[in-house]
Amino acid sequence: MAPKPETFAEKRSTYETVIVLGPSGYGKSSYVDETQEKYSARGGKVWVVDPASNWLHHPGRVWTGLENLDSELAKLQRAGPGLIVFDDADLYFRHPTGARLEIIVANRHWQKDVMVVSRRPQGIHKDLFMIADSLVLFCQRQAYARQYLAKELDSAALVKKIPKEKFHYLFIHRPTDSYAVQQTKPRAVITASDRKP
Repeated sequence: MAPKPETFAEKRSTYETVIVLGPSGYGKSSYVDETQEKYSARGGKVWVVDPASNWLHHPGRVWTGLENLDSELAKLQRAGPGLIVFDDADLYFRHPTGARLEIIVANRHWQKDVMVVSRRPQGIHKDLFMIADSLVLFCQRQAYARQYLAKELDSAALVKKIPKEKFHYLFIHRPTDSYAVQQTKPRAVITASDRKP
């Protein structure tokens, strides 16, 4: 996901789309946080769409509301290379329209890497599964979610390999469909959703 430092200033020929799926508390935020920190450390710009306000500590541009999101995203088309993180995407990515649709099908022309983060796989448009370069799959306990993933990935055997432990995930990179179980670091940042009532 993170290119060499010198590539941020020049136009790359490829930009990646990554889907990160899993329930709350299993390591999605840690994985995304580590990824965007590495991206920023190499000189890349990072923008975050964050309807749940979990990324307010992020130093870059963060949108916490979904109102006028497409018009705000359209402004990024000329903002140069970078990474756009769509957090809690199942709230607004089931049927993407406008700039959201354009960026997932033409992110290379926008010079943007895209990371779509969701709790539920069925909250993500099925076409996004087909065009994603990589998938990061944390625990999927719900039978319907597992069936949906098996159908979209065309592999029930692959879905069985998704780890059930916290902070472990299955990484699938396309077009080779290679996969490996990896592990994130435990969270360093406690969000409001982590605190027990």
